[in-house]
Amino acid sequence: MGRVVRPLKVAVLDAEARWLERQPLGTLTAADLLLQVEASQNHPPTLEQDALDRERLEKALRLEPRSVEAMLTLSFVLLRPLIQIGVDESAPLRVRRARQLIDRARNIAPNTRPVLTHQALLLRVERRWEEAAAAYRHLLDHYPDDFLFNNQLAVCDIALGRSEEALPLLQKAVRLSLDEPQGYVSLFNLGQALVRLGRDGEAVEWLRRAKQEMPVVSAGVHWLLAAAYAHLGRSADARTELSAYTAKLPWVTLQWAGHGSLPSDAAVAERARELDGLAKAGLRDHADEEGDTGIDIQVGLRSHDYRSPTPTGAPGVTTITTAALAALLEQNKGPDRPIILVTTAPKPDFRLPGSVELPGFYAGEEFDDDAQHTFEQKINLLTGGDKTHPVVAAGWNSERWSGRNLALQLVALEYRNVYWYRGGLEAWNLAGLPEESAADDGLTVGATENRK
Repeated sequence: MGRVVRPLKVAVLDAEARWLERQPLGTLTAADLLLQVEASQNHPPTLEQDALDRERLEKALRLEPRSVEAMLTLSFVLLRPLIQIGVDESAPLRVRRARQLIDRARNIAPNTRPVLTHQALLLRVERRWEEAAAAYRHLLDHYPDDFLFNNQLAVCDIALGRSEEALPLLQKAVRLSLDEPQGYVSLFNLGQALVRLGRDGEAVEWLRRAKQEMPVVSAGVHWLLAAAYAHLGRSADARTELSAYTAKLPWVTLQWAGHGSLPSDAAVAERARELDGLAKAGLRDHADEEGDTGIDIQVGLRSHDYRSPTPTGAPGVTTITTAALAALLEQNKGPDRPIILVTTAPKPDFRLPGSVELPGFYAGEEFDDDAQHTFEQKINLLTGGDKTHPVVAAGWNSERWSGRNLALQLVALEYRNVYWYRGGLEAWNLAGLPEESAADDGLTVGATENRK
């Protein structure tokens, strides 16, 4: 019944949303704006729609500042892309804003189901897996037959390296998903758990079913099918799925996927099986540190599409190679040692020695006045205000614009000895140079990219 009723409900909502779009903007109420967002959320997300939904919800909150529904809907819209698309440079700002909204909603409506649900989701996005699992177990104590809570607890178990424990939760979620618009996510997660447990034949069956039911096939389905087919010796099928995956996410490398900070040895072991399958399928190992993309080195800051090939240089900046950076650090170990600023979103499981990690949003073209002021203060503190002190800016690899953006911002602050380490952390790791461990702060590489 749900499979019939659902499309009718979506069609009615779409019709109402279209009617509202024809009305003067100043006449729309908070309820009207919420309806428009509800209608858009029934469809696959796009960056344009995400921005429009956030704008509508911020306006709804201005109209009704104590609307818990508007607060929680906006928090979900902020967090949704971090789960379905993967963490990017906007993640810290999105998480910060979502946390503020959920805290406000909790103060108005504490211990209600919607608030508890969004608190658990925030914990999951922050990769506080044990806390998130406890939050979902608490919700399941009160709502044992909720599709969402069974599925989300299973996601936490998979992340913690407990895929065997996730299986009964996901099997139950599949049974409960007949009336759910996104029931396919339980099929996807069941496929992932089975891949991680080495049950590749079963995984293929569930993943193919997920593929059929998804309105738009996610990159993660191609990822898992490529790994499963490779383990089964079905090389042609593995290459086909990998090609579909890299067409959606061409910047992914094995090095990127393999350097996520995971919460347990069991999680590392289970994740390694996925990566081994992708390696067999032919996923490239790393980006070329010195590859010439032909992009004009005079182009400025980039505020979108951060994960794409970069120019070989930047105006006012010296591009430095891995070997040259290692030599520079070896020659300058005292007070003249270069300041190394790294911005990666998400963060890997290691750091360059003595580096300072900056939130990813500092590497965007625009950030709010408070962030800009804090950024300038931090840089001046690190350098003692000496505009001639050498500063090195780095990101993950040569296919990330964040490190280059950071270097250009340093030039804009009138620092005159700015280096861009284009190869980034990936090239440093491949060279086998000394590293420092990095604590998991909840936003780490390769972990949320493929999980639904």
